[in-house]
Amino acid sequence: MNHFFGASSEQLQPPAHDCSQPALLHVGHSWGGGIDRWIHDFAAADSENWNLLLRSRTGRNAAGVRLELVDLAANDDLLLAWDLDPPIPCTAIGHDQYRRILDEIIGQFGVGAVLVSSLIGHALEMLDIDLPQVLVLHDFAPFCPALFAWFGKPCVKCDGGDLGRCLTRNPLNLFWYRDDPDEWLALREAYAVRIARDTVRVAAPGRAIHERYADLFPVLGDKPWHLIAHGLRNELRPPAQEPANEFGRTVREPEERLRLLVPARLAPHKGLYLFNAILPEVVEFADVLLLGCGEFGLSLIHI
Repeated sequence: MNHFFGASSEQLQPPAHDCSQPALLHVGHSWGGGIDRWIHDFAAADSENWNLLLRSRTGRNAAGVRLELVDLAANDDLLLAWDLDPPIPCTAIGHDQYRRILDEIIGQFGVGAVLVSSLIGHALEMLDIDLPQVLVLHDFAPFCPALFAWFGKPCVKCDGGDLGRCLTRNPLNLFWYRDDPDEWLALREAYAVRIARDTVRVAAPGRAIHERYADLFPVLGDKPWHLIAHGLRNELRPPAQEPANEFGRTVREPEERLRLLVPARLAPHKGLYLFNAILPEVVEFADVLLLGCGEFGLSLIHI
């Protein structure tokens, strides 16, 4: 299995899992963050399937320069890796090598279903395979080159003119080197055709992202969808150390200040403007700790 149809591949680790268990293939990228956490939490909670992840590695000017197949049940052991030739700039409509690699993974590992958390660095041919699939809407890729449908404010529409302005002027445009609106519109059209397939189901970790995405991309409004909410595993929940009322809420003395922790990045597309608006009132009754909020958090330290 060192070469798949001429594709340069590298076998790095034999599977440590019971390969007789049905394989569930997750599709994502290597950027970490919420998508990575969601995939790993799903795999940890799933005792019925062998969870594998096909992730893309990003290079300087391409979202997919390498594919890696990892075993989520064995501390992300790297099973196989392929260098893509040519690389995938953002999301490809078609890519011959990618499709051959995908077919080989399905055949070799007995994949029975696919959960697509991101198509960044992948090809839309992932959605062409004849297996049950769930497309999880973590962000607005590959519909939106800025990923979060934000161009100075939340986007409410994005036609060709809006898209052209976004590609040249939006500082949040991740794929700034792909500035041809026609190219993006063709990608959207091909994406819509695949979403409409009966084998592709849709899920989202929150109602807000589905509602916004369906407003911008009507094909999503024509399909049923499922809510798979974010959350914490029970073992990560802190034990209750204070008395609770009949609703299970912690009882505090009236004069005691709350202590609020805000983890992860603060940025315009992540609700910074809402946080700015409420923060002056919040600090009247709570101490706020920003953890890993990035440079945008520096603007809040005077409040």
